[in-house]
Amino acid sequence: MTTLLFIDPGKTTGAALGYYDAITPYRRIDAWEIQGGLRGFLEWWENINLGAMGGSEVCKQVLFAEKGAEKFVPISHGSFSHTLDSTLPLVIEGALITLGLMPDYPDPAWRSPAKMYFMGAPGDSLATKKKKAQTMLKAHSLWATGKEHGHTDGADVVSATLHSIAYLRDRKHAPTLRAFSPPRLAA
Repeated sequence: MTTLLFIDPGKTTGAALGYYDAITPYRRIDAWEIQGGLRGFLEWWENINLGAMGGSEVCKQVLFAEKGAEKFVPISHGSFSHTLDSTLPLVIEGALITLGLMPDYPDPAWRSPAKMYFMGAPGDSLATKKKKAQTMLKAHSLWATGKEHGHTDGADVVSATLHSIAYLRDRKHAPTLRAFSPPRLAA
């Protein structure tokens, strides 16, 4: 069994811990909506380390997991502003590299935001791909809500989970491909 931790950094950072092996598709074990920006992320990471030293199995799995993260990509549209909140993912990315959790750029473990929306046809709109991804996660009991994670929504856990699945699909992990690929249309 290989554990996989994917992180979606930001003002609220999503983290999804899952596992897979030669016959098992991706399965999420645990997930977190880490609030508080960089300080919140660093406190969470310190608690993971303390928990692992205290014998927590989940914390040990997080520490020794294969890791990946979403790479910040600035979007230039009306709602994007150059504030600390809008660039906070970059700060957390720096912390991920400094802590040794992620390699320096470029590396395939750094994922563009668009990579997580693998559902749907290439010509589908982003809204359609997001809706199909939501439906797929719900069908596999992987949808996350804010209520489950002490936040207003579960969007960052959802992103981290989608990145985990997309990462394994890109690596041609056959069980994950079979489990999370849309059925082919009959010719």
